[in-house]
Amino acid sequence: SPCCLVVALSGAAPAAAIIMRHDVDQSQCVVLGHQHRASLVQLDLPSRDGSPLLFNGTGTLIAPNWVATAAHAVDASMTAPGRFVYLQGKGYRVAEVIVHPDYDEQTAANGLALVRLEQVRAKPVSRLPYAGGDELGKVVILVGAGMPGDGINGVAPHPDGALRGATSTVTGVRPTQIEWEFRAPSNHATPLEGISGPGDSGGPAFIESGGRYCLAGISSFQNIPGVSASQANGHPPQEGRYGVVEVYTRVSHYLPW
Repeated sequence: SPCCLVVALSGAAPAAAIIMRHDVDQSQCVVLGHQHRASLVQLDLPSRDGSPLLFNGTGTLIAPNWVATAAHAVDASMTAPGRFVYLQGKGYRVAEVIVHPDYDEQTAANGLALVRLEQVRAKPVSRLPYAGGDELGKVVILVGAGMPGDGINGVAPHPDGALRGATSTVTGVRPTQIEWEFRAPSNHATPLEGISGPGDSGGPAFIESGGRYCLAGISSFQNIPGVSASQANGHPPQEGRYGVVEVYTRVSHYLPW
C-alpha cells in the first residue's frame, strides 16, 4: 500500500506537538486541544537538541496517579528527589517510573512507560485505555503543544505555547502499533487533519468509545518520505509536511501489562 511504501523509504523522527492543515482556522484546533487539557500531563523534560520548547514531553493520565507515556520520553532523572510533572499547571511529585521490559531504544518497539505519581488530591480527569481491537479506520484525536506548523510549510520556527488538537484516520494497524498518513485536504483529510511535531513525545491519540474518550495510542515516531533516520533526527525540511506517516504505540495490545 502507499502507506507501507512511505514507511519503507523513510527515516524516523521523534513525534511531538501538533501540525495542522494549512487551510484550517487555528482557533478550531485550540478549542479541540483545550477539551482534553484536564488529562494531559507535562513531563517537563529538557529539550535534547536545545530547541526553545515551551512544552516538552507529554503523558496522559489513565488513573488518579498513573500516567501513560512513551518510553523514550522518560529518563532516570524523573525519580530524583524533587522531580515533578504538571497537570493543569499544578506540580505532582514522581514516585516511580516503569518502562516496558521489552522496550528497544533502537527500533522503538514496545515504546511504552508508566509514571506513578504521589497522591493526587484533586479528583483528576483520567482517560481509560482503549480496549477494542478495531482501530483501523477509526478517527483519532491528537493533542499536544510546542512547535506548531502546517502541512505546506512544515514545522514553525518557534513554539507559541498553545495547546492544540487535531484529528486523523487510522490507516495501518500492526500488533503493537497504529499509524496514519498526514493527508492533504484533497486526499480525504479529516476536517481538522493534523499530526504531532517536535516537542511532545508521549502524547495521546484518543478514540471515542461509548461516550468516552479512551487512550488508543501514544506518540512514538514519524516516518518521513525520502529521509534517512540520521537526517530525520536533525529536523529536515520535510518534517511536518503532507505525506508524513505517524506511528503511535498501540495501547490495546498492552492492556495485560
